Amino acid sequence: MSKVILCLALFLVSCSGSSGMNNESDEINQTNNNNLINFSCNVTSVNTENCNVTQNQNTREFYIFNPINNESLNNAPVVFSFHGGGGTATENMEYSGFRQIAQEEKFILIYPQGQYFSNKDSTGWIFNENNNITDDLFFINELIDWLYENKRINLDRIYATGFSVGAVMSYDLACKLSNKIAAVAPVAGTMSLDTYETCRPEKSKSIIHIHGESDSILSPSGSEYLKSFLESIEFWANFNQCSSSNTEGISDTNNDGYSGTIINYNNCSNQVAVTGILLENYDHQWPSIDSQKNQSDIDAASYIWDFFKKFDVNGLIK
Repeated sequence: MSKVILCLALFLVSCSGSSGMNNESDEINQTNNNNLINFSCNVTSVNTENCNVTQNQNTREFYIFNPINNESLNNAPVVFSFHGGGGTATENMEYSGFRQIAQEEKFILIYPQGQYFSNKDSTGWIFNENNNITDDLFFINELIDWLYENKRINLDRIYATGFSVGAVMSYDLACKLSNKIAAVAPVAGTMSLDTYETCRPEKSKSIIHIHGESDSILSPSGSEYLKSFLESIEFWANFNQCSSSNTEGISDTNNDGYSGTIINYNNCSNQVAVTGILLENYDHQWPSIDSQKNQSDIDAASYIWDFFKKFDVNGLIK
């Protein structure tokens, strides 16, 4: 099966949200001569940079939200947030709700922009095993190295989350970059069939997966291209050798008559954890308690960060 993640659901669109940034800019440049890769960043607003990566004729884009003003501070955690199929990094920056948490908790946010595919008239993510930035695994690898050299990040505390097809992307990173990604948080997307069948992680991995029980776009029951919600989290529970599990209910905080279920897998190798959250009567959306259109029983960003911060690439932080 093709490794083109966008083909799983290129008709998907991300949640609404946009960001117009026209402030004065400040150029920052760095070249990686070994790979002929150039990074160029412009400051677009407070704590935010828009960056371009070029390699030969290829160009990629990402945004950095960095609330850590003390340049002498190092070892900052990093959260990668991937938009859904058809979406944009700026939209994801708005609806995912991480920026206020990052300001309070002092971590760096990276919002990569997926590639545009003219034959589908949509954006998405792709692992095509090219040794250049058109391959998203290569792109993220190079970006991590650049962040370490330029933003003083903590290489043991790099996390990935994503919505919809971006969730599928985050699962792929858990498999293919397990030696660099500490934990992942897929939202409204499951493991692709190809990822499920070929996943050979090098390290135990903490996973928190959030999904709407009534998702009409990427069903928690799976499809011919995607494994189900339960198969996805059970894969990681088995890989992590978790020996016990329990379920608990979610409170109906928005008073709509529906709540949800949390499945916890415990006693795992290296004290990692696997958690699945199913939200009743919830469709293909990013859960947020602040959204006027889509007020939820949980706030995904808060849930995800509270989970992430317990773990580094080696397991539970002691």
